Amino acid sequence: MRGQAAVEYLMTYGWAIALLIIILGLIMGTGLLSPTYLVNEECEVGPNFPCDTNDFRVYVEDGNTYIDIRVYNGYGYPIYVSNASAELIDQGTSFNIERFQNNIVESGDPVEIRGIIPDYTMSKDSMAKIKLKMRYFLCAEEVNPDCDPLNASYHNVSGRIKGRVAYAE
Repeated sequence: MRGQAAVEYLMTYGWAIALLIIILGLIMGTGLLSPTYLVNEECEVGPNFPCDTNDFRVYVEDGNTYIDIRVYNGYGYPIYVSNASAELIDQGTSFNIERFQNNIVESGDPVEIRGIIPDYTMSKDSMAKIKLKMRYFLCAEEVNPDCDPLNASYHNVSGRIKGRVAYAE
């Protein structure tokens, strides 16, 4: 009697259980529930240095990992960016800033930074968590009208950037 009840139960609800297993398998197969899919990309350097997730790119090319970052001068006057550095937060790996453009940055203009981690390959679609540091001073008329590095009061800003790794190879 109990065996017959169990068979009837499986016959009645077995199709629903099978369908549920198939749907879960499809969802897991697409990567929709993977941790890297659920983590949001972000770019947060500071209130005076806005950036957007479209302003950075992490990609792998020829066995090296490249990071291109663009942050904007949100001040109402020019600034002078003296240097920038970055590090991968998870690995604690500092990487070289290969290209740094625009030392004097007008209000609203971008600071473009390109970093490279030589002989280091991140996996596709993994999340790169980057800590960015910049050193700058203000070129406001009241503070430093000539934008002279010798007559400047330097400031440091740091922020974090998270982005999905793409492949260019």
